Amino acid sequence: MCKRWVCLSVAVLGAMAFTSCGAQETSPQSAPQWKAASVPTVKGETHALPNSLMDPLNDGTYWAEIARIQKSGDVIFQLYKARFGATCTAWAKENGIEEGCLDDYSVENSYQRFVVGLAKNARISVAQQDMPGKSYRISQTELRGVMQGHLEGAPQGYAWTSFPFLVHVANKEVVSAEQYWVP
Repeated sequence: MCKRWVCLSVAVLGAMAFTSCGAQETSPQSAPQWKAASVPTVKGETHALPNSLMDPLNDGTYWAEIARIQKSGDVIFQLYKARFGATCTAWAKENGIEEGCLDDYSVENSYQRFVVGLAKNARISVAQQDMPGKSYRISQTELRGVMQGHLEGAPQGYAWTSFPFLVHVANKEVVSAEQYWVP
């Protein structure tokens, strides 16, 4: 009887050790791909950009577009400030901008080019192009692939659309990038 408990304990501990070595939050590259993900949300507005390229970029959430993919395969984002909902409406009214919040948001075009790269272990999600409310978690490799039209493993009916992203910047690199569905 004791041998069964020992064997069962060893099996359970082995299974726990095995699963703890699998996909981790800090290593999304090994996580299951094309997994349903939560839809990104932001309250009010994203963080403000520095006043000049000489000022430091603060950690925070920014509106972003993919600026380019370098020859090395690194994804580079262009950052912006965005406002949403009531915050956007109040800002537009305060600044005398009649149609400043079409579709319930507004993005500031910065004259400075604030670009930042994607961290190696960044969490990435992309939005379903034909409807709001559906996102998928993918790897950086898959992001580069879908941008080039390679849709292996993608859900049926998915097609890449260059929607913007909500990105979280920490230590001057993007640690999460969630594509944001826009009309």
